[in-house]
Parts: sequence; structure tokens; C-alpha cells
Amino acid sequence: MMQQIDWAKSDRGEPDSPFMGGAVKRKLKLTFHSESLESAAGEDLVAIVALRGLAQIDEVVAADTAKGEIPHLIIGDFSPDHVFTDVGLIGKDCEIRTGIQFPRQWLEMSKKLTGKSDYNDPEVRNMLSLILMARAHHQIDHDLLITLSPELLRNRFLLFIKDTNPCTPCEAIKILGLYLRYRKNYIFDVSNGVKYFLDKGFFYWLLTRHRLPRMWKYFSACVYSGQQRKDGISDLGGSILTRSVRALEARDEIGYQFYSTQSNNTRDAMMYHFDYLTLLLSGIFDSMASVARRVYSIRKPNERNSNFRSEKYLNALRKNGGDRLYEVVTHQDFIDLMTMLTALRNTIHGANLRTLAYKEPVKEEKSFVALEKTIANAVWDASARYSSPNEWGIFQSHEILFEPYTYSITLIRECYKFINSIANATDVVKLFPAGSTPRMLVSPPSDSLFNKFTRKRVHILG
Repeated sequence: MMQQIDWAKSDRGEPDSPFMGGAVKRKLKLTFHSESLESAAGEDLVAIVALRGLAQIDEVVAADTAKGEIPHLIIGDFSPDHVFTDVGLIGKDCEIRTGIQFPRQWLEMSKKLTGKSDYNDPEVRNMLSLILMARAHHQIDHDLLITLSPELLRNRFLLFIKDTNPCTPCEAIKILGLYLRYRKNYIFDVSNGVKYFLDKGFFYWLLTRHRLPRMWKYFSACVYSGQQRKDGISDLGGSILTRSVRALEARDEIGYQFYSTQSNNTRDAMMYHFDYLTLLLSGIFDSMASVARRVYSIRKPNERNSNFRSEKYLNALRKNGGDRLYEVVTHQDFIDLMTMLTALRNTIHGANLRTLAYKEPVKEEKSFVALEKTIANAVWDASARYSSPNEWGIFQSHEILFEPYTYSITLIRECYKFINSIANATDVVKLFPAGSTPRMLVSPPSDSLFNKFTRKRVHILG
């Protein structure tokens, strides 16, 4: 389940969250735990490069735990007998002096977490240094602690670590990317002092095309065949991509509210976009069923009743040679995914999904959505078969609830997988007369905008 951020408090009249508007803007404040990041590999390493580049822009404030080009943390000598351990942030045009009160408590916590009682035990000393570093980050009022420390990450649900917001580079770059989009800044790279931007439309279009690689051939076939067929297939193919773009935008709108201070207003805004999201995704799969109807020359059922939930349509699909596609859309995973999508989409025809606030002592308010009894068990069972309720942000309290941002992220990710699978399994060559199949685009064009670097950078930000 997505974790809310305990945003650093400020006495400078700034909003509580960088995701809140108003006359005064709140910057996102990052701390790089350099010692742990030296072991980074794969996507984490790619994310670190992106984070360090984007940390140079005006909307971001950055610090490091090691001395370098940006301000760095310093922590004074530790003594369990002291009531204060000095903390500083030192750099060019920057000097903050503060401290950690009652350091003995962090020694005791270190012993408890390691299961060791000796102050001089290496594990205790290591844990203590990590906790002090995290608390120092907190004391300088920074938001995200970017780390690959397994000790911090596996204990990040403990209150005194959670409020320092430890996150992996891959997690941090997603939050930074969302924050920049909230600020209407579609920058994707800073290199040698040069900033590289996209506009909003192309950012989401590029992200969608990168995550739907099987749509290149599929959409090309819709466009080229539509020129001869005159049956609206080109518009159907275009609607699949357009709705996929808008689904990502709706997901982001939900994310902006998730990372704001929770209230009835944020919950209302989240559900406005959540309703739209489920309608968009349902429309995508209905359009793909309509495309398949043309590919396999299905006459009955009619267009209006052609969808992947219709037994008559599925039987016609198999009868008319769509065996590969039939296997995809009758797989249990797809059936369960459609349950998790359509059960919530269908509430648009009846009572609204009901939201509720949850507040624990000394913690931020959270927002959840209650599943009505008529659909709750079906959604729970489908999520359990598909992966796990927790991955979808679903949990049981006095009733079955879900967190809408987690649900949205997972729903889009899994729907995109099946959009790719359906596109791949649909034999679009059948749209053309025998021997007249044109050469279709099967991968991104080799131009400056769709280049591999830009696509991958947009992917990790998006």
C-alpha cells in the first residue's frame, strides 16, 4: 500500500505539503544517503542519476550525507549522557544549526532493533548511526530520505523512522516526478547545466506509448486499414490510446490529492477522478473488443453488445478464429481484473462509493473508500487470486476498505499489461485483403523525441 509522506514542518508560512497550492509555494526537500547509494544498480542507479540532475532545479532543495557539491549533513559527537547532539547543514550559501534531543533514546532503540545489549556491538553502532542520520535529516526539515539502507527500509513503518520518510531511489523519483507535474513542470533531464523539457501532452503521450509497446503495430493496422474499410476502426484505435493517456492523467490527479493534507475536499477530488478513471479503462477494453469484432468479422452479437464479458461475444470470437485472443480474455487473471474494474465502475449507475477519514494519535489523517457489501467479497476474492489485497490497497477493518491511490496505480499497471496482451493476440493482419498488408510501424520511430533515453527517463518519472 502506498505510504503517505510525513511532510517536514515549516514556520515560514509555507503549505504543509508541496502538493498544496496557494500564493506561497512549498519546495520538495531531498536528502541523499550517499553511503548506502554506492551499492545501487539497475533501475535504482538510473533513478539516482535522474534525481541528482533534477535536484538542481528551483523547485527542489537537496542535501547529502557526504561532502560534495550540494550542502551536506554534519552530526556532532554522540554521547548517551548528553541531552543534545549537534546537527548542521553546511554548504555554499547555506548554514543550518540544530540538534537531536535526548540521544540516549536512540541508543536504546538501536539495541532493541538489533536484539543486542552491548553499546559497542558493531550492529548496534551501525543502527545508531543510521537512526541519528535519519533524525538529523528530519531536524533540518527535509522531506524524502533517499536510501538503500536495508535497516531503515525494513523498519520504515516504525513511527520514529517513518516520519523521516526513507524511500528507495525508484520510489523517490516517482514522487519527484509527480510533484513536478503538479507544478506543471515537465522537465525530464538536467545535464551539464542544460535543462530538457517536454510539454504536458507529449509527456503523457510518450509515457503511454513507451508502456504499451504492442500498440505500435495494432494502432498502425487500425489507421492503415481504416483508409479502405471506412468502418471507424481508425477512430477506435485512436480512442484506445487517448483513453490510456487520460487514465494516467486521472491517476496523477488522484496522487496530487493523496500527497496533500487530507480533508473532505481531497477525498471528493480523489473520487471525482477515480470515477473517471474506471470509465476510461472500461472504455479501452470495450473499444478493443470492437476492433476484434472487425478483425474476426463477427456479426453477432451487434456492436453495442460486443465486450469481453459477454459469453455470446466470446463464443463468436473463438468460432471466428480468434483463439489466441480468446485465451487471453478468458484467463482467470483477466476475469479477476475485470471484476476489480467493472465492480467499481458500475457504481456510477447507483450509489456513490463512500469515503471515510481515519486518524490515529500523532499521525496524519488518511482517506479510504468503503466497498459496498454487494461487491466487497467479489473484489476481495478477485484481488486475492490475482496477487494480494495489500497490493491493491485493500484491507479489512469493520468493513472492506481500499486506499484509492494505491488501487489506481495497480489498476492502471495491470490494465496496461492486458492492453498489451490483447493487442499482441489480435491478428490485425486480417484487417487487410490477402497479399495487401502494408508495412506497419512495430516500434517507436527513430526520431529525437522518441529516442530511448527520453522514453526511459519519462518512464521512471511517470
